Amino acid sequence: MYIQNLVVLYVQGASSSNSPKSTRSIWRGSCERRASHAASATEASAAGEVEPRILELLPALIVKRPALFESTANLPADLASVVAALRRDRVPAEFRGISGKDVHRWLARVGQRGKVPARLKSFRFTPADQRLLEELATSMGISETEVIRRGLRALS
Repeated sequence: MYIQNLVVLYVQGASSSNSPKSTRSIWRGSCERRASHAASATEASAAGEVEPRILELLPALIVKRPALFESTANLPADLASVVAALRRDRVPAEFRGISGKDVHRWLARVGQRGKVPARLKSFRFTPADQRLLEELATSMGISETEVIRRGLRALS
């Protein structure tokens, strides 16, 4: 949580003017602004030039805590490719001098600890398969998704 707050505070302080600032002045300037201010990914990248730990954490924050940012739609190409890899729980390529392994380790630490993003998959079931899935879920007292997960683990 400390690093997440640090990112927001650095970004808010860095965006308050165009002149280069020291780390201390960025921190001081950010404390004067409202904590609820959403930052842009571009501002976070600029703050990452001052504090490289921000660049290490930024892709994981975009994946797991997108509400911290004004928009995650128009990301720079290198950042977008790293975010896409993290969404698939893959180790990305090097990102602005930071190894993909260092970027990937933050995915499990941001938000709910140890939880990586789930991926949406859709399947086409016959009516009989759908009834069977519903019956198994009801009889076992678990969700249909959990029935499929257990079936996959039993087959592997």
